[in-house]
Amino acid sequence: MGSLIKQDIELLISYLREKKYIIEIGSGRSTKLISRNIKDDTVFYSINLFPISKINKLKNVRYKIGWLIKYEDFILPKDKDFVKASYNNLPDGDVVFKGKSFMKGECDLLRKIITEQGRGPDVFFCDSGEYSALPEWKIIKPYMVKNSIVAFHNIYHEKQQYYFLSYKVL
Repeated sequence: MGSLIKQDIELLISYLREKKYIIEIGSGRSTKLISRNIKDDTVFYSINLFPISKINKLKNVRYKIGWLIKYEDFILPKDKDFVKASYNNLPDGDVVFKGKSFMKGECDLLRKIITEQGRGPDVFFCDSGEYSALPEWKIIKPYMVKNSIVAFHNIYHEKQQYYFLSYKVL
């Protein structure tokens, strides 16, 4: 998926209607649309690094604030898989280049949610950070169930290199 346009959302929503367990990384417009179009018994987690006041009041959303991974999951400059992002001033970039002390708030939310639910989600929608997207994918991939859906937002954006790497490991 590229930028969320009407056709992207309509397609995503058509797949979500019958799903029972959704994890979305990066809260915003998509969170609002998903929450309006799922059944009341759907377990829908939306995780964002920073609070978004309008999102935490939505029906059917289990809203979490924090990091989906722990520091040890990051691909650091010394690692062979490291690719420097074209963007500067990214929160996950601060962690990668300046250290663990820049990880404020709760960490490892992705594993905690999977443990709490006892399985991987039916839908994984990733609109994540430059340096955290690939580690998040590596964590969730073994838990994805048969007929599950994975959607990466901005996967082909020239400045978002890790989405492309995540796409390649599918």
